Amino acid sequence: MEQIDIYKLLDWMRDNAEKLAISQAEYNHLSDYRSVVKAQQMARSDASSAAAQERDAYCSEAYIDHLKVIETAETNYLRLKFLMQTAQAKVDCWRSLSASARQEGKNVT
Repeated sequence: MEQIDIYKLLDWMRDNAEKLAISQAEYNHLSDYRSVVKAQQMARSDASSAAAQERDAYCSEAYIDHLKVIETAETNYLRLKFLMQTAQAKVDCWRSLSASARQEGKNVT
């Protein structure tokens, strides 16, 4: 089994915590902003009914481009989130191995 450098792992988690927070905030903001883009595009529509304006908004280049930006932000956020979860799982594994080694009278680092 691969040796876990717990200090390196904890340093990585600390160093990337802010990146994860920023990434999540950006994704959340862009997701919320989608309704603004939709409303702006509906207002630009020449259609008279709200349903037709909504259709025009969803088909607009601006809305489609915004969805692509959201996708990129979500991908970045999820990548960091899953890496952080993997790091946490390694910490948990190290903790369990250390506890077992202590019970057996061994030193694990």
